[in-house]
Amino acid sequence: MSIEKEIIWKETHLKKLNALRELNLPLSNKRSPIYISSIKNYSKRVLTIKELLALRYGLDYVLPIVTFDDETFIANIETLFVNLIGHCSDKKDYDECDIDEAIIYNRTPEQLFVANRLRKHCDTFKQHAKKSIRRFKKQTDPIIKTLINLSKDDSIYITRADKGRAVVILDKLDYINKMEKILSDTRTFIRLDSDPTIQKEERLQRKLLKLKDSGFITENEYYFARPVGSQPGKAYGLPKIHKDCAPLRPIISACNTFSYKLSKLLAKKLKHLRTNPSIVTDTFKFVDELKNLEFTNEKIKMVSFDVISLFTKVPLARTTQLILEKMYGPEHTCLYDKGMKQDEWCTNCKHRSELKWLLDTATKESHFLFNKKNLSSN
Repeated sequence: MSIEKEIIWKETHLKKLNALRELNLPLSNKRSPIYISSIKNYSKRVLTIKELLALRYGLDYVLPIVTFDDETFIANIETLFVNLIGHCSDKKDYDECDIDEAIIYNRTPEQLFVANRLRKHCDTFKQHAKKSIRRFKKQTDPIIKTLINLSKDDSIYITRADKGRAVVILDKLDYINKMEKILSDTRTFIRLDSDPTIQKEERLQRKLLKLKDSGFITENEYYFARPVGSQPGKAYGLPKIHKDCAPLRPIISACNTFSYKLSKLLAKKLKHLRTNPSIVTDTFKFVDELKNLEFTNEKIKMVSFDVISLFTKVPLARTTQLILEKMYGPEHTCLYDKGMKQDEWCTNCKHRSELKWLLDTATKESHFLFNKKNLSSN
């Protein structure tokens, strides 16, 4: 069944189901069905039917494979065969042998029988798989071609929505202008003249080595958090299609940045501090907790508060101070005694200072790239 026929078939059955639902509803509750498009086009480009069909499944949709990997298939079957009946020769997989050296296979009649049946099943599977791939290829090739043509249009920017899985199409110039306006806030972001990734990476490497030698972190933690081949963060925006003019939510991807693995290590080591009865981890837990409450709907109202740019409003200095107090208690006099060197501090103050340095590095020294411009959080 082609993609177009499948869509028509689904829409036809959806209309039938909606009609049946309408028949079973009371007259006071009857309403016309609501169709919500998964594509939001805010650009000047008018999408064709083929482009709409290619995008309607969303950006997470994975097209069927169009090639059969013979080498991987054979290797997996050979591994399965060896795991089932053991090695059938005098050589192991990792043994070296000459090109012209003869390998003696020691298979019993039962093993030969199993090998023959396995080969027949594999041949049958390959025939069916390649037949399915040819059938899917006829459907996926036009979609891939359409998506490639869309990707070549530099005047548009295709992304997902901030909430939900809708596909959003924006004019690229409009998208860049919105992001530039957000990033131009000097209270939150600072423009950098050059990319400081290498310098920050080397500084963190030296610090982690020092912490490993002093015993503050283990050897495994050192190799886990040690940055190698780091890159600046990537800034992008997700449109809020549920609001007027589709404003952008700025996102800074920290993957493969110099402090990315350090942040993961700190999150793991500080996880126990997040345990609190008032914290809700996700929507499902929130719904479960509501179901367990006993109350009357007439006396209780649920209110939701929205904070503009919540992440940038979090006071980092105060947050770091709270973490240090929970980990090490109140500050000691070591930190304020100017006559004492850091080597003379008590162990508690040393650890407090080292953790503060790591927290500041992971939160305050992040930098990123947008539209070929280097920026840093203020």
